[in-house]
Amino acid sequence: EPILLDTRAKIRSYLQNIDPNGHNKGTTLHHTWSPTAAQWHGRASMLNEYSYFVNTKGWSHLACQFWSAPEGVWTARPFSYQNGAHAYVQVGRSNANWSQVPEPCRSFCNGNRQALNYFTMGCETVGNFDVDDPKTHPSMKWSIELFAAYHQIFNIPLERQFFHRFVEDKTCPGTKVSHDWFVGELSKLINGVVDINAVRIFGIDGNEIPAKARLEDDGRTHGIVAEVIKGCKDQ
Repeated sequence: EPILLDTRAKIRSYLQNIDPNGHNKGTTLHHTWSPTAAQWHGRASMLNEYSYFVNTKGWSHLACQFWSAPEGVWTARPFSYQNGAHAYVQVGRSNANWSQVPEPCRSFCNGNRQALNYFTMGCETVGNFDVDDPKTHPSMKWSIELFAAYHQIFNIPLERQFFHRFVEDKTCPGTKVSHDWFVGELSKLINGVVDINAVRIFGIDGNEIPAKARLEDDGRTHGIVAEVIKGCKDQ
């Protein structure tokens, strides 16, 4: 039965209480392509995904350990399974053309076409990111939360964050998802960097200080912003 993890605290608590069974050497990001977020209906859709993989495709379970949806992160393939079934190395299809696998993914696999299935956590992100904007998409927000927590809790270097398209002739997790951007978002979350434009700040007169004004060192706003940033990093 899938479990919905719809807060950062729930995600971290879940991860802190699992045995990753060897899937803590790296991570692999995917997108569903279909269903899209508009076609997604929470638990019912998650159960439909299970039915598709097991009853239609004849697999033993879902492909990935997690599904990130607009409402949160769903647990999927149990970690008790020795292998995932989401990222077999088949660049060039029938033959693995290792020269097309980018570093450091190529070195991580070390000639093993099943390496990402056996040694990384895989997550499907509900959406079609050949079209959808990952920077504003709720499903991608939850993937960023999950991956940042996973890398931090299991002490996995961000150099071991991989995309499905690294090992297969697909766009997955979508042409609009830059690997540098995604890893950068994980790094900011792990290191507690605050986007000052996302923080509401009020001056001593009780009025909100616009984002543009926060950049002006006018003696009134600069100190307040510094204290807010310090306070956020201390949490």
